Amino acid sequence: MLQDIKPHVYNNQFYDYKPRQTDQLIIIEDNKCLVKENSEQLYFPFISELSDQSYIYLFEIDDIRYFTILSSVSIEGYQYIEVSEFRYKQPQYKAFVMITGYQLVTWLKNNQYCPKCGHKMLIDHTERKVVCSSCHHFLYPQICPAVIVGIIHNNQIVLTQYKHGNHYALVAGYNEIGETIEETVKREVKEETGLEVTHLTYYKSQPWSLSGSLLFGFYCEVTGDNHIKVDTSELKLAKWVNQNDIPDGYSTSLTAEMMQYFKVNGRKVLER
Repeated sequence: MLQDIKPHVYNNQFYDYKPRQTDQLIIIEDNKCLVKENSEQLYFPFISELSDQSYIYLFEIDDIRYFTILSSVSIEGYQYIEVSEFRYKQPQYKAFVMITGYQLVTWLKNNQYCPKCGHKMLIDHTERKVVCSSCHHFLYPQICPAVIVGIIHNNQIVLTQYKHGNHYALVAGYNEIGETIEETVKREVKEETGLEVTHLTYYKSQPWSLSGSLLFGFYCEVTGDNHIKVDTSELKLAKWVNQNDIPDGYSTSLTAEMMQYFKVNGRKVLER
């Protein structure tokens, strides 16, 4: 998946680093990132290519530290590319850099003023947070828990298509206030398909920075009636698909990995 970047090492521990000339920049403007592409490689601007800025430290991969600035700039040889395109870019670790950087930079840009009193928020120098210059209210990066659900009956799984998409997906949705993640699974399945499920089996998780989410993957089994009642407010399609009829494919997403894992293993996914 996207975050699987070995042998590269991601270090998100916060430090109050000062930028070096060889460190790099994640610059975001209107859901686009400033990069250079050459022979299918991604390059981010170096600190040395942009002087006299207020740099904000983001994280480190290997020995490269990544910073951002909150102002809009242009640098010769670089162009802004839609963030959503990066999940398919190579090398994969740089796609991970950009998308993770996008989440942090978007959080910083969206929280420049205090939600309590309206005064300017300042970057904290002891941990990754912003603090109000007046009332001292503080905010940490927001992470939204969500679920991806593979619903199983015999050797079939429910595949969906969202109203504005053409790719197959699984049932998915966000956790609500006061709800366990297991309750989220059952509620989202019921809302989107009308099905009741049991035997919830945890698969794995994935940070998904494009939506600021932490995804929890589950397989589960239908109990009772297996007739699907599609929630047409969100989906244009939800249907049972045989294990062997799942389309082949590769993706950086938890959804696609879970589909392929079921294609290979069938009902054994419930035995994890």
